[in-house]
Amino acid sequence: MSNFQQAIKWLKEGKKVRRSYLGNKTLRGEMSANFISFKDKTGYLNSLFLHDVSSLEAMDWEIYEEKSMDRKRLYSGQPQTDYGERGKTEVKGLTMRDIRDCYTRAVIISAPEDSGIKEELYKEAIKGEQANLTENDLFGFNLDRLDPVAIAQNMMCEIEKMMGIFPNIPNANEEINAREHGEVGNN
Repeated sequence: MSNFQQAIKWLKEGKKVRRSYLGNKTLRGEMSANFISFKDKTGYLNSLFLHDVSSLEAMDWEIYEEKSMDRKRLYSGQPQTDYGERGKTEVKGLTMRDIRDCYTRAVIISAPEDSGIKEELYKEAIKGEQANLTENDLFGFNLDRLDPVAIAQNMMCEIEKMMGIFPNIPNANEEINAREHGEVGNN
């Protein structure tokens, strides 16, 4: 949650914002109220709905994320996530079979112990490209125990490893080098 000034910054970046008490309603498109209008960095005219002056002092502004898989949607997440800068990375040099292999390893790596997965499958999956696995190894344990978000995150890491860019975290290498050379204090 943030203040109104941060909400304006997000809007200028092209993100949608709302007050958290609005639930699933976006602030764009509301009728019969006060609006603040301005253009974002792409020239798109944004309108911000304000119920009253108290909205200017509110501390409950947040980014509004639509449920969408539109390829043109914003990368508005934290930089290290697939919804932020990291997610902008294009997959290069992999075949569809390579991606399926990444998925197979990600499912196995994501499986909790109580899913019935065999430890030797996990040990094999963490070998990456050198793993001796097939998609048939996904049968025989309880897939209902898996976290689909964990599978997606692990799959992205497996893809980055095959592309030779893991960990693909913006500014991570610069921060690691700075810490190793004493340029950044450890908090």
